[in-house]
Parts: sequence; structure tokens; C-alpha cells
Amino acid sequence: MTPLTPFITKLIEDGIITQEQIDSKQFRIDSINEAFSADSEVRRILLYGGARSSKTFRSTNKVVARALHYPGSRHLIARDTYAAVRSSMLEDTFPKLLRLKYPTLYKLFTKTSRKEVIKVGMNWGTSTFIFPNGSMIVFKGIGNEKDVEKLLGTEYMTILMDEANMVNYLSVQKLRTRLAQKCYHYKTGKEGKLLEIDICNPPSKSSWLYKEYFQLVNPLDPEVKLYSNEYFHCQLNPIDNIENIPEDFIIQLTRLPKAQQKRFLFGEFSDI
Repeated sequence: MTPLTPFITKLIEDGIITQEQIDSKQFRIDSINEAFSADSEVRRILLYGGARSSKTFRSTNKVVARALHYPGSRHLIARDTYAAVRSSMLEDTFPKLLRLKYPTLYKLFTKTSRKEVIKVGMNWGTSTFIFPNGSMIVFKGIGNEKDVEKLLGTEYMTILMDEANMVNYLSVQKLRTRLAQKCYHYKTGKEGKLLEIDICNPPSKSSWLYKEYFQLVNPLDPEVKLYSNEYFHCQLNPIDNIENIPEDFIIQLTRLPKAQQKRFLFGEFSDI
């Protein structure tokens, strides 16, 4: 449970957040963990909300865990451009996650030369992190048709799209045809479920993310039936990550224009 510090108390008094938001954090985290669990029917997960709310960190952690649990599995982490996925993931979230939670893997990440071709560790030539058990995480940009076409020859167990609202829905549909790798848990021998993870600071309700996850509508073909048990969405906001971000960051978010506050502080989809 998030400690009720003087700063948080002041935010509640000023109407920036509510006591309910504070009290519901653990329930939401538990719901996320349940959606990711192997026994859950959920196959598509959307974590949406304000800036610096731990959406990407939590999701990437789940991808690493899946790679460790399913030897030889492949996982794609993507953004609209390679420059974006490199700066946000390869040079920030991913090494930070390994350093904090997987120190042995972090050593493999940091000792790898940016020029050598390797069998275990970070291969910068292919933007692929290779685990000792043969699993791998591939980091790619998927902002144009050529980028997506290059991925069509490989099957994945997990596809994570960060800032998924920036990805064209046609590209999303093509990528889903690559979510097809059969892998087995290293202990139980049970086949692992295929999983798509989408992350975003909420755009407008006209986005494909809102239509799929909240309205269960395929934007390209409304006649296609989508099943609610396969979809899960959960909101995470900066206050949910207050232990890891400066209080001044929250204050700065309250100084944004209302429309930007709605997106980056309160994590809500806009009507426009």
C-alpha cells in the first residue's frame, strides 16, 4: 500500500487525486498479475495511464520472466521507430530493469561489445538480447510497412508494443500473425500462452486501442467478433509510482494545460 505521506495528503486535499485511487492500487496490481498469469484466458493486455507510472517497466519485467520460464522462446519489444525503441528501451528501461531485478543478466548486457556477434548477451548488431536458455528479446521499430514485413518470417511468443497508439492498425494486424511460437514451461512442461502487450499514454477515443479494448470492436471490420475474456485493460498513473519518481515531477504535471493533464497526469482517453 502506498504510504499516506504529507505530499499525498496534500494532493488529496487539493483534489488532484482521491483516496480511492490510493486504496485501489494493490487491487489493480493484483489484477495485472492475474491477467499475465499462465492460467488466465487473457491474450491481449493494455496498460494505459499517465507519464512515469511504471507501465513499461512492469510490462518489460513480465517479458523477461516469460523468456526465463520458456526456454528458446522469442519476444518482440517494439515502438514506432527503431530510434525510439533504442533510446527508451535499450538505453533506459531494459538495462535499468536488469540491473535492479536480474543482476546476472545485467552483467551479460553490459559486458557485450557493440561490435561482436555473440551467442549469449546483448547483440547490438541485431538488437537482440539472448538468454543463457536460448530465449531472446528482439527490439525493433515497426513504424512503416517495410519494418513490419521484415518481421513476418519469425514467430514470437510475446509482442510488446510501447506507445502502441503510434503504431498503424494495419501493422498491428500483420504483427499478430507472427504471434505463433509454441513454447513449454521449463518446470511444468505446459505450453505457454501467446500474449500481446500494449502500452500507451491514452490518446483519443478514436484510437484503435480504445475501440478494441473498451468497445470490443475491430476498427477495420466491425463484423469480426472479439471476446471480452481475451482482453484486459488497467490504468496506472504517476501516483501509483510515487515511490520511484520525484514529487516535483507530479507538481510539474499539475502545471500542464488541462488537456495534457488529462493524458499525462490522470491517464484518461480524450473525447476528441
